[in-house]
Amino acid sequence: MPRYLFDQIRSTQDYAFNLYQQDETKYQLRLGERVWIQALSQTHGTGKGERVWHSPYGNFYGSVLIPYQGPGVFLALLGALSIVDVLQQLYNLEVFLKWPNDIWHQNTKIAGILGQILENNTGLLGMGVNLNSDPEIKTQYATSTVKQTTGIECDIEAFWQCLDQALPRRVLQIQENFQGFYEELHDVLLWKGQEVFVQTSDKIVTGILHGICEKGGVMLKINNFVQSFPALKLARTWEDMSQFHNQPQ
Repeated sequence: MPRYLFDQIRSTQDYAFNLYQQDETKYQLRLGERVWIQALSQTHGTGKGERVWHSPYGNFYGSVLIPYQGPGVFLALLGALSIVDVLQQLYNLEVFLKWPNDIWHQNTKIAGILGQILENNTGLLGMGVNLNSDPEIKTQYATSTVKQTTGIECDIEAFWQCLDQALPRRVLQIQENFQGFYEELHDVLLWKGQEVFVQTSDKIVTGILHGICEKGGVMLKINNFVQSFPALKLARTWEDMSQFHNQPQ
């Protein structure tokens, strides 16, 4: 299993994508195979959209090429459940998935995941987890670290080793038992059963968050009927929705 480990690079996600483009046939991965790119710090970490993932030393920053034949919209969610597995296993930390690609503890963001479908049934996952160092930046939502929450100084290498074991299990599950994977997503879905605001391509709707639909969007219960929306943004309050801008992380 190749692993590229750097002290500091521009972006693990950019490096992984460029590595794949250099020789796509080399990375026609079989089940269980993966290629890791990891850095102790990034100068221009890749966040969602055009946002920058602030990357001080002390946290986990990694991208991984994996074999993937599941629904494209669920690739980032696969990474999210893998991180949930590790945080629960190593630190007994109760965390939740904030659709579509963040991990939260209580009311703070602790991790983010990006998913990108490539050719040859290959997926590229980028993951940033605040283990020891709080980015301390002004964002729409507060950030925190595992260390702040648990009082434990996190071992980045131990975290990676555990994640490297969790990820192939989730890849196998999404291919062989998608229903089980789908149900587990709902077990950790943030704000499930609460009123939320959803931004679609042309409007903002509100309703009770019912779950994630099988196309990867969100399901809202509105006037006792469950409807699916190809959402662009999910927020707990109207104020949060209106404050959504192009911010770091």
